[in-house]
Amino acid sequence: MDDLSRIALNIIDSIPIPPTQMYLILVSENKEQIGLAIQSFLSSQGFETHLVRLSSKMVQGQPYLQNLVNQVVKSNSGIISLLQPEHATFLFDTFGRPDLGYIQPMKYIYNDWLMPAETIRRTMSANFTELKEFKNRLLSRVENAREINISTTKGTNVTLYPRNWMHSEGEVFCTPFEERTCGKIFVDGCVYWGPPKRPFAIWINEGRVINTKEIETDDLQHQNVLKDLNRDVNSNIISELGIGINPNALWNEHLMESEQARGTCHFGFGHNKNYGGTVESKYHFDLVIQKPTITIDNNVICMDGVFLN
Repeated sequence: MDDLSRIALNIIDSIPIPPTQMYLILVSENKEQIGLAIQSFLSSQGFETHLVRLSSKMVQGQPYLQNLVNQVVKSNSGIISLLQPEHATFLFDTFGRPDLGYIQPMKYIYNDWLMPAETIRRTMSANFTELKEFKNRLLSRVENAREINISTTKGTNVTLYPRNWMHSEGEVFCTPFEERTCGKIFVDGCVYWGPPKRPFAIWINEGRVINTKEIETDDLQHQNVLKDLNRDVNSNIISELGIGINPNALWNEHLMESEQARGTCHFGFGHNKNYGGTVESKYHFDLVIQKPTITIDNNVICMDGVFLN
């Protein structure tokens, strides 16, 4: 099977087959090739498909497309959405956001959430049989955890107490009991669009970042972190621990790929009520670290980014 066919099959398999056996495929121009591969495979299996390419000039959510999506969702049909940032307004107005809450029920919807086409090609071409087996093994090791310590040779040493666990094709993640998290996070993995030019430390006490005044302001990545930590009264609360599980994801790319990379962890800050947490904020953002040692109830399950059997 070639990579494009594997990508198409992995995307299709990431959601249940809809009762109507009909799929609406929404694509931006530079993801059309992936969308066509998905359409070709579905059609070959006897499914009804409709592919809509969104114009690059469409920057606002167009009512007829939003109505179409609503009708497809109500009919329990499937939707596969492969869009670029120029269609963010339409995307978020129509589907909601994974960090702040969904508008639509997502059972029969695959959404790439504006990931670059190159990221989709890498992450969705992984061996998903191996990935699912790895994910299930990891879940079995963490789902009853009472205490988790994340440390690195660079200086990260933070302890969390997980509330609940969830998973996707790229990560296994939890919301911690926020007020109990304490320690230091040395951010050396990814900050928004790539590795930080100058890695930096964040100190957590009783769930909140306490050293925002020490974050430098002459670096754009640092500036954005400082801005996001101060968006509102709760945006500086640590609200997520994520463990990357995708072997094809690169740690030094865009955040949405980096946080999926096997051998990394990421920490989320801000809103997490839609994940089962208690933090209500206007924002949620993640910071990635490399090569973590993960200790579950005093048992090491990952050493310097390498998972132990």
